[in-house]
Amino acid sequence: MPAFGTLKYPSLGDALYYVILTHFGHVVINLESNILSLEFND
Repeated sequence: MPAFGTLKYPSLGDALYYVILTHFGHVVINLESNILSLEFND
């Protein structure tokens, strides 16, 4: 049962790591889209 509890309620460190990881991924995607738009505008 403790295993399911850890899956439902992860530790604070894991939650922060997940948020930072997903936020960083969005930033990278935004940078790539901006670079592509600059190339097409030229």
